[in-house]
Amino acid sequence: MPANTTSNSNAQSSGTPKPTLNSIYASFGGWQNFLLSYGLKPYNDDDIEEGRRIAQEMLKYDLEEWEASMEA
Repeated sequence: MPANTTSNSNAQSSGTPKPTLNSIYASFGGWQNFLLSYGLKPYNDDDIEEGRRIAQEMLKYDLEEWEASMEA
């Protein structure tokens, strides 16, 4: 049987995976821990929205860094 030659769209030749929201949450031990680490309550809708905004900004930064490392 031939080896799997499907390319991973989340990684380039360096093997560094493309950052995702899930990778950000995972680095905190999950969504709830992510919120709690910023003093946000996982049961408060306003805090949840604030957590999403924080995560989006973190992802934006991480993607910029990842793209720069892929060009180097």
